[in-house]
Amino acid sequence: MSEPEAARKPSTLREAAEIVRETFPPEKLARWSKLPLFNARMQAHFGMGMWIRNQWIHQDPAPLAARIREGILFGDADTISGLIVEGIWRILNGEDDLTLEALLNAPMYTWAGYYKRPSE
Repeated sequence: MSEPEAARKPSTLREAAEIVRETFPPEKLARWSKLPLFNARMQAHFGMGMWIRNQWIHQDPAPLAARIREGILFGDADTISGLIVEGIWRILNGEDDLTLEALLNAPMYTWAGYYKRPSE
């Protein structure tokens, strides 16, 4: 993995997926995206997930990370990066129009459904 000199900060899941495509080797992303979602999230935790936490969550959060923190109950870095990883996996698997709102309203088996802030 080669990190960009000045890490761009995504505002959307689509932008996050574009940045990841530019940063990580295509063959590794292709293999990773073919894993089942649960396995992909677990495998990404210390690789892509750590990169996301360091680049987009700690110190100067990306707009996407800030929006996720506002929409979930547990706004810790691992949870936020897990949601971004899930969004990227879904986009790489054909959900090109996936929005943050759709991810946060996903079924209960996803991280998003489990951590979603209840409606007021």
